Amino acid sequence: IVRMWLFPGHKPLFFDVQKKSNTNEYLVIKESEAHLQYIERMLQIALEEGVKLNLTLFNGVDAHLDLDQEYLKSFWNDLLNNKNSLLEAFLSGPLEKVLNLINSKKEYREVVPQLDIANEINAYLTFFGRNGIGFKNGYEDANKFICKIYKKIKKHPVGKTLQVTASLGYGRESIDLYYNKLPWPS
Repeated sequence: IVRMWLFPGHKPLFFDVQKKSNTNEYLVIKESEAHLQYIERMLQIALEEGVKLNLTLFNGVDAHLDLDQEYLKSFWNDLLNNKNSLLEAFLSGPLEKVLNLINSKKEYREVVPQLDIANEINAYLTFFGRNGIGFKNGYEDANKFICKIYKKIKKHPVGKTLQVTASLGYGRESIDLYYNKLPWPS
């Protein structure tokens, strides 16, 4: 299984984001067509090579990237905390299109057995928290973020066949998880 990052680098380059006039609410967030074509090409290559893909939405480890640009801080803070309905817009825009693409062909469904919501989600607490960006209420909000995306995936027709994960492991959290020391809501 090969991991493929769908939205790497914490740059909203793969989305077209627009805000409603005179408000902070997001009007539209949609997958760029070029990015969808890239994902489809990767699915085709995986089919040709007999490889399975673990598609990964977000990479927490990228959280250490330079976020001195205000629009990036605003974008990620809003997405993680669903401020201005950005997470909702992501679910009904880019994520929906990716799920539709996977579901469009039986072969694509077979080549993508797994979808990881976030690699090392706890890095969003470690790095973003220091910069004032991240989950406002720590693991409680991280859990809400994961559950909201998980529910969207599982309600989609392709969700019946996908194994959906979110991994932990940046820093000490994997050790703390092993010893059940994380404040993860049940």
